[in-house]
Amino acid sequence: MRRVVVAGITGAGKSTLARALARALALPFVELDAFVEGPGWSTLPHIAERVSEMAAGDAWVTDNLWYPEVQGPLLARADTVVWLDLPRRVVVPRLVRRTLRRGLPPRPVLVNGNRERLWAVALPSSPLQTALWRHRAHQQWLARLLEGAGPEVIRLRTTAEVDTWLSKHQR
Repeated sequence: MRRVVVAGITGAGKSTLARALARALALPFVELDAFVEGPGWSTLPHIAERVSEMAAGDAWVTDNLWYPEVQGPLLARADTVVWLDLPRRVVVPRLVRRTLRRGLPPRPVLVNGNRERLWAVALPSSPLQTALWRHRAHQQWLARLLEGAGPEVIRLRTTAEVDTWLSKHQR
């Protein structure tokens, strides 16, 4: 494993696993949101070009396939996709805790200077709303995206599977 994408619905633990895997494999971790989310939650320009440049590197671990602009470049170069296909009953409580941690003072600074706003949980596009109402649709979408995509797909369906799989890669 030299070029790894960790995929899954929001709140599944993609960034957490990607960081841990990058440390275990001594590879650079690339936070994909930094290529997409600009200041004030604006969309950054030239996403596909910048991700293609990153993906051309010899080794990396990144944490997302959600954005359409990144799917082609990442899947063309990744040798492995780790799919965190955790159930809604695991993801939703994680998102509630994360939303409270990020939305209540002191609100931590996130990618490119952004901060989450607690009221945004009511928006249809919020991570919590996505996990609550579009979990099954996201699973189906990701299954279609990864079918025959090229890289090896490792599908982990429980936190125990995630922990066991990660422990096999730690030195």
